[in-house]
Amino acid sequence: MSILEDDEHHRLHLSGPLTIYEVDEVKERLLAQPGVTLDLSGVTECDGSGLQLLMLIHRDAGTRLTAPSDAVTDILHLCGLSHLAEEPS
Repeated sequence: MSILEDDEHHRLHLSGPLTIYEVDEVKERLLAQPGVTLDLSGVTECDGSGLQLLMLIHRDAGTRLTAPSDAVTDILHLCGLSHLAEEPS
């Protein structure tokens, strides 16, 4: 899991798996940047722990979730949470 920062646009790009094994690695960093836009196009795998983190940062840090990868789209759709992520324009 890696996080690339685009300070100019207050945007983060998440890439790699977002599973129980990676969540602790990125949780505090994502919560520490309220109001950021999080690009999810590089997420290759997302499980329940990854979904829980996305819900947490969306709710508690006001993070905008954008450009969900197929892996993220699938789990959001499966759980009836498709509205949390914005498709790229």
